[in-house]
Amino acid sequence: MKNSNYSILVYLFIVLSISSYGQQPEAVVSKFDSESKLWLEGTSTLHDFTIEAKKINSSLAIERIEENETTKQVGFKVSKLSLTVPVLNLDSGKESMDENLREALMFEQNPNIIFDLNSPVSFSLTNISDSVNIDTKGFLTVAGTKKSVNIQISVLKTGPNKFEIKGKKKLLMTDFGVEPPSMFFGTVNTADEITVNFKMFLSGK
Repeated sequence: MKNSNYSILVYLFIVLSISSYGQQPEAVVSKFDSESKLWLEGTSTLHDFTIEAKKINSSLAIERIEENETTKQVGFKVSKLSLTVPVLNLDSGKESMDENLREALMFEQNPNIIFDLNSPVSFSLTNISDSVNIDTKGFLTVAGTKKSVNIQISVLKTGPNKFEIKGKKKLLMTDFGVEPPSMFFGTVNTADEITVNFKMFLSGK
């Protein structure tokens, strides 16, 4: 009788293990496409300006977590997101402005601007062209100063496991210990507020 009970327990354990394994989240191997863009917008006493990030390094982990059999709505979870922008790859199209920006960001000691997602985010989309707005939280490091930031992003489904992710965030340079750059012996000064814009394209299996 004891052997019979033991066999039943073993059988139940195996069944539950197989069931649990089948319910594990499905990894979606993803990367940001080369068309992805990140740029800064600001103003000065002379004119408005745009600074483009010519290089974006990224690390991303996204999983397919569920599918509603009735609505066919698919859920996704982003568990890791890290973006690194080398300061030397920030380009305004004006060398003098780029040099002043690098100096203000103390690029020799702090060569990168870094954003790290600090809590997972989940979203569900059903059909191509569906979109959703998501509030994200992360840490932004600029000129060696690390701050917690909240950024609202918009996710648009453009194809099977393909997404467009875009958003913007207004920041004050002085919050990160950065003195707004000036030019021409202080006759041209940039405003403290700057807007970070991004449009990222994501592809997966």
